[in-house]
Amino acid sequence: MNFNMKAISKKIYYSCPEVVQEFIGPLMSIYNKAKRSDLNPSYFPKKSNFTSYIDEPLIFSNEKKRYFTKPYREEEYLLICDDTLMVEILPGNEISTSKSEIISVDESSLIPVSFKFEGTAIIERKNDKEVSLSGFQPNRYYYFTLHPGEKLVINSDQNKIICDPIPLEKKSNRDIKFILCIFVDGLSNNWDNKDKLRNLMPNTYKYFSEGVIFKNCYVNGEWSLPSLANIFTGQYTHLHKIFHPEKNCEVSVDKEILSEYFQKKDYLTFHVGANWRKSPAYGYVKGFDRTVYKKDMECFDVISNLLEQLFAFENRDQFGWIDLFDLHRTGYSSNVPDLSCQAHYSQNAQSYHEKYKKKSVFNNYDPRKIERYTNQISRLDKYLKLIYDHIESNYTDNEVLVMLCSDHGQSYLSPNNNPLSDSRIKVPFMIRGKGVPKNIESYELIENVDIFPTMLKLSEIEFNEETISGQLPKILGGKEERKLVYSESIYPGQTFKATIRDGTYQFYFETEHPTTDDGMIVLGLYKTTLISEDNGSEITNEDDLVIQYTTQVLKNIETNNLDVQNI
Repeated sequence: MNFNMKAISKKIYYSCPEVVQEFIGPLMSIYNKAKRSDLNPSYFPKKSNFTSYIDEPLIFSNEKKRYFTKPYREEEYLLICDDTLMVEILPGNEISTSKSEIISVDESSLIPVSFKFEGTAIIERKNDKEVSLSGFQPNRYYYFTLHPGEKLVINSDQNKIICDPIPLEKKSNRDIKFILCIFVDGLSNNWDNKDKLRNLMPNTYKYFSEGVIFKNCYVNGEWSLPSLANIFTGQYTHLHKIFHPEKNCEVSVDKEILSEYFQKKDYLTFHVGANWRKSPAYGYVKGFDRTVYKKDMECFDVISNLLEQLFAFENRDQFGWIDLFDLHRTGYSSNVPDLSCQAHYSQNAQSYHEKYKKKSVFNNYDPRKIERYTNQISRLDKYLKLIYDHIESNYTDNEVLVMLCSDHGQSYLSPNNNPLSDSRIKVPFMIRGKGVPKNIESYELIENVDIFPTMLKLSEIEFNEETISGQLPKILGGKEERKLVYSESIYPGQTFKATIRDGTYQFYFETEHPTTDDGMIVLGLYKTTLISEDNGSEITNEDDLVIQYTTQVLKNIETNNLDVQNI
């Protein structure tokens, strides 16, 4: 929300000067403090309580690009901007001069343009005929089709955003034409020690049965913020340092993230975002030619935006990432469930008296939420079929690489309150397409950091393997299987926790003292436990293994604390 507070103060002063000291002074102090203090990126497109990214570009470290945010699919946009606004974000240039901007292209392209207030566009055709266009809504992106030999003339006395041309066609010799990651927030792969997703997601299982379905994939962090950074950087949390729920931070300041690799290989990159812990302001707009974002966006909006992109650029090789946030909302008592879910609820599931005050990672076991959760999974699977059908109708398996993954499970799925228990950190990972074996359910141990090298390796994109924690699973062509998987919880105000699983044992580590606000891990009298995977009993006769795993965790803590001290 943008206010001209100086103008407001003048009006009040002239009409009623006696209230200035009592009213305007404190109000201006609050305004100036709020304007200076930026909100954390989860509030995007709000920048502070009085400013937004509708009026200011996103600018990131070591990047020359400036990303401009405009309302999308909104009939009216006044001065009100909250964190529920659907927006479209493109890299471009802001031009403040009133002179005409003349654009030409070497290949048929779309030219995105946004006018601050009023403006006109003139397209000069090859036969010297002109088409004059006007009546544009302010602060929207309009796409003008331009062919070789034509000119686009943009006129406006006010500021305007002109983005780089987006070619409608590009010839390439590569086999993979479409790469898609379907990210389902909060999708667990294990609760009550049963494989339930097969029955809850029949369309998804049918599609990915033509590829590899991993049964032992573990996230490296227990909630969205660190876990998403694990995927996009290929690094553990103690290396990428994205963990604080309230602070401003940018993902991977000095290294390229996943999307940037595909953009540099001339894929048209596209992101539909619904997860506010992966908002554009965290840096996840980097590497994407076009982003559509709305906090908590419904799955049908996400899928329709994906299809719109594919319809518009049907002759381009594309890399797409979509966030599906619907499962996360089942933990909110304030959310009214969808009709198709309520139609299958028991009376018990329709009780919403619980109060949503805790963060989702700290919720307690709740059978009512479990029932709502499983119904929402089934609903989501029906919508996902729209994507699977489109892909199978327009591409062969050798022309695609499609993946489904998640960032964490749910705390209310199990009475086990450990944030690193299976119901919270064991998630699905499924993949189908070129170079992927068919009809395999793999029990190989893998981690979320392995998604990064998997996508790049199978897409034949080179990267520095020494800078990441992930590795290519052996079933997909990697050198060897992982012998163990590692997860850690770095959360300010909570004790540091880590777990190592090797298929036989689960090793748990916990510090005595809470993690500091800047991420320093304070050991104290730390605790270690070794548990049997078979029966959950504590193992007391494997001292050498406990020492080995403790040493590994302490080494990671040392790396983390050293990095914190150097910040």
